[in-house]
Amino acid sequence: MWYNLSEQWPDSVLPKYALIDTIERSGGVSNLLNRNETIEIIEDILDQQPDRIELREKLARIYRNEGQNTNALRQYKRILRDSEPNDEFLLEAAELYDRLGLSWDAKNARGRITQ
Repeated sequence: MWYNLSEQWPDSVLPKYALIDTIERSGGVSNLLNRNETIEIIEDILDQQPDRIELREKLARIYRNEGQNTNALRQYKRILRDSEPNDEFLLEAAELYDRLGLSWDAKNARGRITQ
């Protein structure tokens, strides 16, 4: 249903967000969308609503899992700059930075962990 609505109203964010949420609730597997289509929908939503941090985190994780390190890095840095992410996300960011050889950024991310 949400897929059809998002196709009918391509400029509307609500059906796109509901489609992504439905896919997430079903375990992240969809026969409607491939990974690139999922990324495209999330990017469309974030273009219209850039402050959706939880959706930006999801996009960063998808990029990371797909090996799109430059895109993942850009999203992680933006999230850390624009919000106060939880400790789990800070650790994820630090691990990505370490993997990419960005030890200064990794140290700063770990320094924000509150535990």
